[in-house]
Amino acid sequence: MVRVKHRLALPILMIAIAICVGACNVGNTSLSTTGLSNVPAQLSFRAVGAIGTPFTAVISDSRSSWKLKGTVPTTFAIVNGLPPTRLIATKTVSNKNLLSLEVINGFYVTALDSTTQPYGIVQVQSGGAVSTFAPRAAPDVRFGLRAPVIALVTGNIEDLHSSFTVEQRVPTIFLMGAPQGRVDGIFNLDNLHTGSMTVDLQYTQGPNPTMLCTATSDSGQIILKFPGCTAIQVPGQTTPVEDPDQVSDPDQLPAQMDQDSSG
Repeated sequence: MVRVKHRLALPILMIAIAICVGACNVGNTSLSTTGLSNVPAQLSFRAVGAIGTPFTAVISDSRSSWKLKGTVPTTFAIVNGLPPTRLIATKTVSNKNLLSLEVINGFYVTALDSTTQPYGIVQVQSGGAVSTFAPRAAPDVRFGLRAPVIALVTGNIEDLHSSFTVEQRVPTIFLMGAPQGRVDGIFNLDNLHTGSMTVDLQYTQGPNPTMLCTATSDSGQIILKFPGCTAIQVPGQTTPVEDPDQVSDPDQLPAQMDQDSSG
């Protein structure tokens, strides 16, 4: 579930995230670096089915679109999306494994599509019909969260105008299109006994190469900032490592490739 924070006289961009199985209640979590207040917003897209089933996907709202790759289960959310929103996924294997897409609005599944066909295709949408996919997000900013399968992560993703308080079980991919100025990602691992947490920040600006940076924490908190890969150092957080070269696949984050953290 996500709660959007906003400042007086500043516009609110809405959409965000909940969960598919065992929905969580955010409460009044406040981790903002700008002190913005909360209002609720609740939406997420969840790929479920046979654990480890690989797929490609395209997600689009009325402003931006993203190409993605992942494995079951993975949650996707456009943090500052503009509905309607549509997600299409295609299995990349020829077996009969189940792949399902769910739209979670609040605590309820509002749309569902499934396939067991080899290279099967599934699609869901919310908020109306999306007949044509929007252009690729520019800049394209993504946070991929990795941690043990039972881990619960809370935090904030915010630009200079809006702040979105998030609560989600990993693995989760947060997408942010057309952010206003910088983007801060503040994440806390609530289940400290489960081990470390890793956050991958991937971003593309215009014709520049896609960049990827990664930070891992044993203390339960990670803070990453876009543009660049700056971080507020907290106890137990490693120094973010930024790849100076274009990533081999700009549509796939390590969070979506780690089989051990996608249960």
